[in-house]
Amino acid sequence: MGVLQLNYLKINEILDKIDEEFGYNFLGKDNDDHLISRKTWNKYVTEFFNEKIDQNVDMTIYNDKIIGERRHTKYHKSFVKEVIDNKHEQLVKQYNSNRKTMIDTKTIQMFEKFASVLNVEVDNKIYNKRIPITKFKKMQEEDIEITKEDIKKGKEFLFDIIIDQLIDIEKIKYDIKDHILNNNLHYGYVHPLKLIENEDGSKAGFEIDAKNYLKESVKKEIAREREIK
Repeated sequence: MGVLQLNYLKINEILDKIDEEFGYNFLGKDNDDHLISRKTWNKYVTEFFNEKIDQNVDMTIYNDKIIGERRHTKYHKSFVKEVIDNKHEQLVKQYNSNRKTMIDTKTIQMFEKFASVLNVEVDNKIYNKRIPITKFKKMQEEDIEITKEDIKKGKEFLFDIIIDQLIDIEKIKYDIKDHILNNNLHYGYVHPLKLIENEDGSKAGFEIDAKNYLKESVKKEIAREREIK
């Protein structure tokens, strides 16, 4: 029976799972602070069943998906996934609603300063970045510890924007294919070619110039800045 129980989740565990999947999660979050409430989850389940009945689905397949009663009710993991998938659009809207999250103005300001230093335009995607309201309030009231996961997500988000604005991805894709097939780089080598040798004098390859992967518009902007200086 114990092993069987592991396949079922309590409502609080479901709400935690939804928080994790939809980004409503942060260090110091109160246990009762969730993207949706217990009442909303129950509403989702009712709507899910009504939808299946309207579709003439054989409801006996759900007989063992819910066990227990009232506050002791548990839901099978496969059923939880079905309901979450069914309500995915509503959950996204819930996260993007002004009731649960707000525009992350501090992060936007940071990226605007960063873009100003690089002399590039701010990617419009950054203006859609949101933060849980309760997280923002806690940040205002106290210092929240920044976890390794927060740093990792921040770096990935930042790198995606930088790469999208500065790097010509098609050149990189072409050179990856060229290197795999021909052990060569069409764009990456310095011009003229500069041979790199090992300590014993053997050929190690040719020097690579990462600037070759910059977008042409970025190269022109850099050249223009140099002329001004």
